[in-house]
Amino acid sequence: MNQYAFWTTLLLDVVIKVSLLLLVVWVGSLFMRRRSAAALHRWWALGFVGCLLIPAISFVTPTWTLPILPGPSEAAAPSQVENPVLAANPPVANPMPVGQDPRFHQQAIPSHSQIVTPDEATRAVDRLPLETTSVPENAWGTVSIAMILLTVWLVGIAICWLRNLWQQVLLKRLLNACVPLDNPQWKRLLTECSKSLGLEQEVALLRHMSANSPVSTGVWYPAVILPKDAEAWDIDRRRLVLLHELAHVVRRDVLTQTLAGIACGL
Repeated sequence: MNQYAFWTTLLLDVVIKVSLLLLVVWVGSLFMRRRSAAALHRWWALGFVGCLLIPAISFVTPTWTLPILPGPSEAAAPSQVENPVLAANPPVANPMPVGQDPRFHQQAIPSHSQIVTPDEATRAVDRLPLETTSVPENAWGTVSIAMILLTVWLVGIAICWLRNLWQQVLLKRLLNACVPLDNPQWKRLLTECSKSLGLEQEVALLRHMSANSPVSTGVWYPAVILPKDAEAWDIDRRRLVLLHELAHVVRRDVLTQTLAGIACGL
């Protein structure tokens, strides 16, 4: 199988497997409507991680056999053109020595009509059908369509990944504009909520004067960013907001969303 057919088969195999996996995840999510949002989020996160693992697994698992793709047995073998001179005068097996056959003198010398001249042999070769490996009429069209689809696919990947990269740039700018929240009541409440969720990782508590709502960010160094009016919240609302944002940190939602963005791009 040539290289084009191999990569085409592999790509189709990955597309079919990913589509089936996403179909199973979607159907499963329909049966999980009564479950919590965390369980549903975890279910979809596993599905996206599986989508990223399928291309690697496809190299070691059997691929789909598609009859539309050429197989290795269809490669054209070199043709052998029979020599018309040898065909007209085949060699005689175990010839009798000269002089022992009384018919030798009548048959040893061919008649004028049996002699094949070089010009006649050349014309005979020209008349024989030559077996060559012909290129299908739509081969160039197929290659062009494949290249167009590949180009569109790569452009789509670039757009999705550039979008994710731009979001990281905006997040970096947001973090640079934040200031630490040194309020002892907020810090004490943060420690209490972290213990209730079993979170041992340290979480930074920040405040941004232009933020409209709280947000959690960071994979290795998580942080909770609070809006400017957070100081005016009562104790119950503060606890509710911290528990909600710390739940994202416990589930590693930032990491799963990053993996989902990569999977969507691919």
